[in-house]
Amino acid sequence: QGLVLQPNGSAYMDITPTVAAENGFIARFSQNGSLVWATYFGNVLSGVHSAAIDAEGRLLIAGRIGHEVPQPTGGQPSGTHVQPFAGGSDGFLALFDEDDDIYWTTCLGGSAADYASAARTVDERIVVVGHTFSSNFEPIEPSPGNGYNQEDYGGGSDLFITEFDLNGALVWGTFYGNQDPEYIEWGSQAVRMNTDGDLVIGAVGGVNLDIEPGPGWYF
Repeated sequence: QGLVLQPNGSAYMDITPTVAAENGFIARFSQNGSLVWATYFGNVLSGVHSAAIDAEGRLLIAGRIGHEVPQPTGGQPSGTHVQPFAGGSDGFLALFDEDDDIYWTTCLGGSAADYASAARTVDERIVVVGHTFSSNFEPIEPSPGNGYNQEDYGGGSDLFITEFDLNGALVWGTFYGNQDPEYIEWGSQAVRMNTDGDLVIGAVGGVNLDIEPGPGWYF
């Protein structure tokens, strides 16, 4: 008995899972518990680790994938950051339109293993946090102004933090870690943005993290 799938109008639909491998999937239920839409997403060695709804009511998902991420039927929108699959397993980000069809997708990663663990959206911002074993992880992009920038991979595994706007354009991306392993659990709820736009992350790290005391913060 396979996963119960449910088409829904023009919503994205994939009914072809990979046998004997991990298959990502998405399922939407109504307020009364009825299955409205369900589809596989990603197939080979894929998993959906996080889901959010943006300011326009659109579904945003993040996770890991073992090959190229599914593409929008009409092609990627102009101006979006689109990164191809780089090998190993990559993180991915996918934004759907109001009808649950794919609007924009991108891989996040390098030649080793990469995992997008949590995606959050507030106002005009999309932030995805995960961890990577790839020294050549992309995208890494200096943040505007005086934002935090770690352009070089620290070793072991590092956190990555990447921000996009609601149109899929890259805003900034950074490593956060050192030679010890840093990681964040799949589907982590320990990533939040407050009303001031501050990003708060709870994860696991080594003994030599870049620590910065804040005014009035525990230290």
